[in-house]
Amino acid sequence: MNPNTILPIDISELGSNESGDFVIYLEILTKNKWYRRAIRIKRIPPVPAADETIHDFYVPNACSFNAPKGFGEAEVYILYSNLVKKANKTITRPLILVEGYDPSSMDYGSIKWGTFSTGKSYNEFGEEVYQQLLLMPQLLAQLTGLDYDIVIVNFKTSSLNLETNAATLAKIIQWTKYRTQGNEGVTLMGASMGGIVSQIAMNLLDKSDCKTCVETFVSYDAPYHGANIPMGIQESAKYFYESLAKAELQYVFKLNVPAAKELLYEHVNQNTERQAWLTTFSQMNKKLATFNVCLASSSNTSIMNGINDGDELLFFKVKAKVGKKTFTDFHVYSANRFDHLVMSAKFPSSYAGGIPRYFASKTAFYFPNSYNYDGLPGSVSNFIGEMHDELEKEAANIKFKYLMDIDGPGMPKGRNHSFVPTISAMDYSINNPLVNLTNIDWETPHISRPFDMVFFASQNDFHVLISNEQINNLVKILEQKINSYIDLSVLPYNNYTTFNFGQRDFSSFGSISIHSGGQLNFNNAILVNYGNVVSDPLADISKIYARSSSCNAHVNCEANGSIVLGGTKPNGDQLTAEVEFRKGSILELQSDAVLRVRDGSTLIIDEGALLIIHPGAQIILEGENAVLELRGKVRLENDAVFSFTKGAAAKGGFVRFNYKEDAADNFELMGPNCKINLTGETYFADKIVEIEGNTKLILPNFTIPTGLQLAEFKLKDGVVAYTGDGSIDVYCPTRFDNVDFEQVGDQVATAVITHGQASLSIENCIFKSLILGIKALNNDLGSDLLIKNNRFFQCASGVETYGRKTTLDGNEFSNCGFGLLIDGTTDVVLQGTDFIYNFVGLETSGTNTHVRAEGCWFLRNEYGISDFNETKFTFSCTPFEQNNVGVFTNGKVNMSPNYVFPGQTLGGENNTFFQNQTALQLDLAELHLKNGQNNFTVGTSGQVPNFMMGSLVHSTMYLPNNILDVSGNYFDNVPSGGISAANGTLYNLLAFGGSGANGAIVTLNGVLLNSINTTCFSLIRNYPDNKAELVLDPEEYTHTGHVRLEDLKAYPNPTEDIIILEGKTEMLSNRTIVLYDLSGKEIHRTTWTLLPGLNRTQLNLRELADPGVYLIKIMDESGDYQAVRISLTY
Repeated sequence: MNPNTILPIDISELGSNESGDFVIYLEILTKNKWYRRAIRIKRIPPVPAADETIHDFYVPNACSFNAPKGFGEAEVYILYSNLVKKANKTITRPLILVEGYDPSSMDYGSIKWGTFSTGKSYNEFGEEVYQQLLLMPQLLAQLTGLDYDIVIVNFKTSSLNLETNAATLAKIIQWTKYRTQGNEGVTLMGASMGGIVSQIAMNLLDKSDCKTCVETFVSYDAPYHGANIPMGIQESAKYFYESLAKAELQYVFKLNVPAAKELLYEHVNQNTERQAWLTTFSQMNKKLATFNVCLASSSNTSIMNGINDGDELLFFKVKAKVGKKTFTDFHVYSANRFDHLVMSAKFPSSYAGGIPRYFASKTAFYFPNSYNYDGLPGSVSNFIGEMHDELEKEAANIKFKYLMDIDGPGMPKGRNHSFVPTISAMDYSINNPLVNLTNIDWETPHISRPFDMVFFASQNDFHVLISNEQINNLVKILEQKINSYIDLSVLPYNNYTTFNFGQRDFSSFGSISIHSGGQLNFNNAILVNYGNVVSDPLADISKIYARSSSCNAHVNCEANGSIVLGGTKPNGDQLTAEVEFRKGSILELQSDAVLRVRDGSTLIIDEGALLIIHPGAQIILEGENAVLELRGKVRLENDAVFSFTKGAAAKGGFVRFNYKEDAADNFELMGPNCKINLTGETYFADKIVEIEGNTKLILPNFTIPTGLQLAEFKLKDGVVAYTGDGSIDVYCPTRFDNVDFEQVGDQVATAVITHGQASLSIENCIFKSLILGIKALNNDLGSDLLIKNNRFFQCASGVETYGRKTTLDGNEFSNCGFGLLIDGTTDVVLQGTDFIYNFVGLETSGTNTHVRAEGCWFLRNEYGISDFNETKFTFSCTPFEQNNVGVFTNGKVNMSPNYVFPGQTLGGENNTFFQNQTALQLDLAELHLKNGQNNFTVGTSGQVPNFMMGSLVHSTMYLPNNILDVSGNYFDNVPSGGISAANGTLYNLLAFGGSGANGAIVTLNGVLLNSINTTCFSLIRNYPDNKAELVLDPEEYTHTGHVRLEDLKAYPNPTEDIIILEGKTEMLSNRTIVLYDLSGKEIHRTTWTLLPGLNRTQLNLRELADPGVYLIKIMDESGDYQAVRISLTY
């Protein structure tokens, strides 16, 4: 016979129900000789089969998700809650139970269906293990009694990467929901490693936007901060595996598998898997859309969660020889939890006389501990070597034949890592696993806390101990969930008209229909009737938390039905509630339905959830801290209006928009006249909107799937608060009235971004401490923009408008970096708008822009106006006072009623420049002042202000009928050409007089008009009703030459193009012709070559200059010249 032959042995004759230890005698005939051997076996009690066992989890058209570590295999055992559902294979209320780490080398491990149905588990050698699961049948009975259909997940190889088995579990979650009839969500419970695998599975689905339909997640002793097996124990297993009987001990060294490397806080072999896994886990969403519950086999502190003195740490089942005798059982005990370990071997009593002395004593071996993690002693890494040396020295004849088993992955007493959920249930940010949690308020959920509820054990025994205490805690959670579908109505066929959530530990609710007269309450102070049971919600619970089922839960409030959050006790104490509609759920408010959120309560429509509002539905936010928080979608049915009132409260609450930055489809419109109208009740008092974080509240010009546009977005009488760098982004017709937009967080926000499609009216609003108040974009479909009677205060920029026709009337820009920035806008009208204490009051950077400012005020700005792109400005009745620079431009400035820019209807006049350091800073600009009655005034003596500085490229400089007062100041250092009015330099060609009541008065004190001491006042004319006075201090003007205007005529004058120059007498020599503008700048120079009998030539001025007044100078060879004034018009 081949020594490796396998002989099947039929033990059916033992009977179907017999169990226990049996001896089988095997007789073998070989070489004509019979051999008889006795074999002792243990028969495990037979276990009835599960209602169903599933290995294929195919779902037609299932949502596809990414599984970066691939898929494993699993089998699922189904236990139906009653015989009818078993017969029909119908799941109605699913609860998925996920196993933890199973170190067995068998496929599907030691924990199989039999463990769940009987509470007993056996290893490969038929030995009973996992005594902490003895009450599992009782737990299943309790769950099925609550009508739960149990889906138990058993991984084929639990030691695979956590993400690998998690991907398999994700498929099982999808399959379970596919098999479920009705709207009930999934309850998911993971034990130990199964808790972590469950959260990974939900994240895999969530990242691919696949519905998990998990409404409640229960973590049972999951080691989020890492599992702890003392290094001494790990070294023992490694030693036995590598040195004693490698072939027979492979199942022992289960520490060296992917799952163990990812889970263990410290590992006997250095590896990177743990850190890589922690990085992955840190990026996961721990909350998702589930109600999270933690069951921990520990107290609510981490103190004394370890073992006590004398507790057994490790138990090896061994066979070893001492001479011709054998002994069994090898134990590791603790003598002092902080000092050392004690090793002991247990022998049958008959061996006592022949056993070395140290083996008989529990105090024989002392080995130093490794890192004392949670009070669990281990040892330094050289522990095994020291132990081996002692064994060799004291008992050289001891030889280990084989190691039978390690009792579980740790020890029967002294939980190896159940302390971990004690910490992580409180706060993921706590890194010290030994921190004393006594002072942590664990009953109040916090954003950093992964669990909404935590139940601690009163004892510190086995890891994942199924105790009566924790069974009761779990049942308490699950039995308080509302039935899958509830009708609330005054009609007699219903058991109750009102239902109240009045306890903190309600986990979630499913679908509810609220008919006429029905009322759904969350922590409202009323006695309610739940079927035949009267419950009193007046317990001392100030705030409750309720969550909807995450998959297909639909709360439908019909006409005259109501939903109420919060209330007040008879003694005046306030009751509040936080109610969350999670991903996949719906809250629908039919016409005449009422949603009432009382002060201090919050209703959340989470991402992936939907709020449906029908016409006539009422939302009442009663009290300044009543909040409707929108993270998900809002659907407006049949021209509905999304609005709220304050009810009977003195102040109303607010809507908090808390969307992801890229959420562009927040609203579904089912009618052409749908509106959003959010209005407070008092002027600048009530907060009506809060923009959370980086939320961009997008009001689109069309919505999916209808393609309809929001008819109106309106905010009125209240405050819009920005907590981050979010914005209101509108494409639809928009109106804001009496609204205060303010930044309340550390970051900076853009209050309103309006696109070209949207007509925008903003009146009587305040924009404070924002990075940008209004940003108006064109998008080639520019609509009119009206900004009226608003104040922009302490903003980096008040208003930026791009390509929009904009009217600003009665506004104030103060203490801003830039008050108004115009880029590419074709027409901007400023009326009665003040720019005060800004760095730049108005800046233009676009082209083809015209700005008309009438009745405005520029006061104490660094730059009143700054322009770099040849903007056209028309100023009327606008003072520029005490600015560093009143106007800086390279464009065109019109302050004359006699000139009108093309496309405009009015000129400018009656402006004042008072005590500016520089009134007009011109860079190749064009300036019109004629008859404008403008007043240029400087301050007291000793200042060095400038009326005008820069250069004019166009010869259209007029000063008639303007007062230019520079008394008490001195002007010198005239630049070459004398063309600017900077530091005492005035334009050297001035036309005085003109029609009007008053002549121009120009007082020049010690002025040098140009650098060559030459001046020419061409055609200085005084009309009969007007006198011009030129006052000059005595100066010497030389090289004036001879002026013989009678020798030359020029015609036509004015001209539109050609000017003909003709000598009155015959000229004997050639002439030089020079064309100047009125500032004295040379425009063109040419030679007039004389021909016999011809004293005439011509110039095409249209090719040389723009319309304006010019001086033509004709010089002969001796330097004598003649001059004529020419007007060029188009």
